[in-house]
Amino acid sequence: MRSREILRPRGNYSATQACKRQLTHMQESAAGARRDTTNSLWKKRLLSTCLGAAVKTARNDSETSMRTTRLYLPYAEWPRTDKALWRKAFESHTDLFDDRGADGHLSDRTVLQLQYAYGKFLYFMSAEHDDLLKRTPARRLNAKIIEEYVNWQPETCGAVTLSIYLGHLWLALRRLCPRDDWRWLAAIRKRIKAQANPKPEKHHLVTSATLYNLGIRLMDNALA
Repeated sequence: MRSREILRPRGNYSATQACKRQLTHMQESAAGARRDTTNSLWKKRLLSTCLGAAVKTARNDSETSMRTTRLYLPYAEWPRTDKALWRKAFESHTDLFDDRGADGHLSDRTVLQLQYAYGKFLYFMSAEHDDLLKRTPARRLNAKIIEEYVNWQPETCGAVTLSIYLGHLWLALRRLCPRDDWRWLAAIRKRIKAQANPKPEKHHLVTSATLYNLGIRLMDNALA
């Protein structure tokens, strides 16, 4: 609306003066538009920079958290000897007529659990006894190493969880080194499990029907 008013001559305004005024207004509008555009682009660039920095910080925090909380060694980082034994024990077993006892055929989920438990132990060995990883599994383990492994676990790791870890480690070692005697490890696992606090007794739940009948009896006794 303002541009139309500027074009309309008022008083002694000549057409030339009106055109000059309109040109000045157009130049001011164009300059304002450039400032708005510049501000808009600057805000977008600032927002993009902030978002990029936030994403990078979050990624770094995530990687740091993973490094600090990862207490197992992925299969790809296992020693060559351990990976070869694992493939032979779990991946190459395809003979359906080969009976290995009660734990002869394990489910995929159980195999993953054993792999995780064994990876946790290898991570401990790589952090505390890296030189022993050059030996075979049977030659690097003893009761003292297992005691250190148990004490190395976080304080939040209770006796039940420890017994599960050692139980899975025992099952894995029985397959990796079947000719070695691992009963001593099973005995340690059993003693740790015995130290676990017993679960609180679960009392039988009272149904609503029982409560209703009890209420009726109490009211009848009160009215008697």
